[in-house]
Amino acid sequence: MLSNDEQFLFRESLFTPWMTAEVLQEHTETVNRLGMIPIYSEHQPELGFREIYWTPNIQTYFEVRSARTFDEFQKIADRNLGSGHRLSTLQISSDDRYSSVWLDENGLLAASGVLSSLGITPALIRS
Repeated sequence: MLSNDEQFLFRESLFTPWMTAEVLQEHTETVNRLGMIPIYSEHQPELGFREIYWTPNIQTYFEVRSARTFDEFQKIADRNLGSGHRLSTLQISSDDRYSSVWLDENGLLAASGVLSSLGITPALIRS
């Protein structure tokens, strides 16, 4: 089992470099064609965007929404939860922007082990 420091360094090595929104979109489309999907997405205003990708062993719905205000995130959450999709991961940037990854129930189940191995706890929405 990895120590917390080793787990952090391993997770950091899996992130893409920081990118602009335009470059991230092009990059995501390319890796999607290779069968990979984002499992974690981050935004920081001074750095841009970066993601960790995963190759799921099942076909799953996924959606990534980055750098959204709380109100925008809430609308996305209401729509996705109403459609049966689950919040997988959530990151809130230093300027209070929300970046989230959504999966269907089977995708979230499959992703849980990967997230756990990276020291990432699946996000929860409190009511």
